[in-house]
Amino acid sequence: MQIYIYPEYYDVCYDLTQEQIKSKYEKDYPCAGLFDSEEQRIYVAKDQSVTEQQSTLVHEIIEALNFKYRVGLREQQIVKLERGIFNFLTDLGVNVPEILDKA
Repeated sequence: MQIYIYPEYYDVCYDLTQEQIKSKYEKDYPCAGLFDSEEQRIYVAKDQSVTEQQSTLVHEIIEALNFKYRVGLREQQIVKLERGIFNFLTDLGVNVPEILDKA
């Protein structure tokens, strides 16, 4: 799957576990997902429930927007936005990957 964040496309990958993402990027904390600006890729850990993967995808899209447009959001702000946006979408019955596939 790819998402478009003007003016570039970003690959969304579900092929790594949380531990593999953590190791690949030498993080010292668990990684449910990660936005990699250099590779133009968003990783969503495959060892999560579908709901957790959808929530993580929303989080990483916000991370990408924050980076791309230099918004300056802190991690805690991104977490709050992700929860709010994800809850809004799920309350409407929206399946996050489905709307991205249609974009």
